[in-house]
Amino acid sequence: MVTVLPDKIGKTIIILSCLKDDRQGEFYLNKLFSLKQEEEFERALISIIIGSGENTYLNPSMWGQLGDKQKILKDELNSKKPIERIEYKPFQSELNFFSKEFSTTI
Repeated sequence: MVTVLPDKIGKTIIILSCLKDDRQGEFYLNKLFSLKQEEEFERALISIIIGSGENTYLNPSMWGQLGDKQKILKDELNSKKPIERIEYKPFQSELNFFSKEFSTTI
């Protein structure tokens, strides 16, 4: 499970979780936490949210900030495949919602 919550002072709270006995989930989280570069971690997290998300909400202000990239997001969301048809190589989004260009004020 992935939850991303912005706060009012410009920080972001990210909650990542899996069930206690879920070995695959634990492996997945360990791989994610092994990413050393911040941008690599951010892109991986965004790719998980877009590629695997089922209940995603974007602040309307952020949607407006996407501008021309709205089409990229629509295409990425529409290209999602059922879990049994996912290729070995994980989905990688072209977008990074953590970059300054997508920041909004609450």
